[in-house]
Amino acid sequence: MLKDSEVVITTEQAEYFEKIEEECKMTLTDEQKAWYIKKSETQGEYMMREYPSTPEESFMAANEGLYWGQQLTKARSERRICNVPHDEHALTYSS
Repeated sequence: MLKDSEVVITTEQAEYFEKIEEECKMTLTDEQKAWYIKKSETQGEYMMREYPSTPEESFMAANEGLYWGQQLTKARSERRICNVPHDEHALTYSS
């Protein structure tokens, strides 16, 4: 069992728990919050897939096939992805 003093709840996590309590019309115990925080430390981006708090979260989960998903999202937001005209005279190699 986790003691409340062993887990620090960040502002972001507190807001998340408030949102879940409001959406699900329930009150989470300190023990439930501590479990979620500790479990999310090991699960990372897969937390919503493995332990969704709502049905909607299960659809927001990480996808195994999106290995470069975070990097592509960042590159897109930084406007580093663009269209490049095709040059028919340039050689192209693929393996």
